[in-house]
Amino acid sequence: MIAFVTANNLLNLPNMIYYVGGLLIYNLGVYYIVYHFLVPRYYVVNRYPLFILNAVLVFLISALFRILLESSLFKISENTDSTFPNYLYHIYSLQALVVVVASFFGITKDKFLIEQNYKTLGAEKEQLHFDLLKAKLSPHFLLNTLNNIYVKSLGANGETSASILQLSSLLQYVIYDSSLDKIPLRSEFSSMESLTGVYRLKYNRELNICFDLNQSDIVDNMEVPPALLLTLFENALKHSGIGSEEGSFIYVSCQLDQSQLLFVIRNSIGKRVVGMETGYMGLGNEAIKHLLERYYKGRFSLILQAQADDSFYTSLTIDLR
Repeated sequence: MIAFVTANNLLNLPNMIYYVGGLLIYNLGVYYIVYHFLVPRYYVVNRYPLFILNAVLVFLISALFRILLESSLFKISENTDSTFPNYLYHIYSLQALVVVVASFFGITKDKFLIEQNYKTLGAEKEQLHFDLLKAKLSPHFLLNTLNNIYVKSLGANGETSASILQLSSLLQYVIYDSSLDKIPLRSEFSSMESLTGVYRLKYNRELNICFDLNQSDIVDNMEVPPALLLTLFENALKHSGIGSEEGSFIYVSCQLDQSQLLFVIRNSIGKRVVGMETGYMGLGNEAIKHLLERYYKGRFSLILQAQADDSFYTSLTIDLR
């Protein structure tokens, strides 16, 4: 447009300066209307027909207003009789360009912000979900356990100190370790043994729970998310009928071949299990799968399968590299 005005000597130098400045400010206003008003109000909320209609109206009104304004202020139309069609063409072209560019950048910006917000909200939702589901100790179970310890202490039973130690270990796990992003495998296994000890204390007798964890083969720097293995074990405690039904059992084994972890649980299936309280409220199978997808996507295998002999088989294989 400026080149057209200059080439046809339509304005002198002072007026050209005012013209260029005024044209820049004018089109910045048009850009602002499209970018900050039309795109957010119509396009972003999927009101596409109204967006197109209003964009066309902005284009036509801005072009018409320019023609009237330039005619009154700079008398351009009086000097463009022979080139008036070209003059209109340049006005319409420039205004269309401003509207299109403003629409493009407005749409691109909002799509980018929506995608970023979606990712941020997804991450926040995932973290909130994970935090809410992390290990907690049931106050009722804690109270019952402490009562049992108190009863034992009255008789000066030698198991009192061991019971307190097991409960203390489990509390340490719940309060401190579960807030970490990852913990050593040794801590996860120690917590399983502590939970077993506290669970035995609840029933005040030996339970058929066997561990084959081979902790001597576990490298200290091997880490897993807190409650990952413990929750699978807690699920076995909850559904095996252990402590309340004769013949109930839980067998836990773990093998580590270089960076390949194989964790297996085989347990009985309780016939009268109705939300048995273990004292530890884990993540649940769906959350466990979600957790595995988050940390080991494409590097894990989880099998949860009922067996024909009324037992349940759980197998988790993870590539810890």
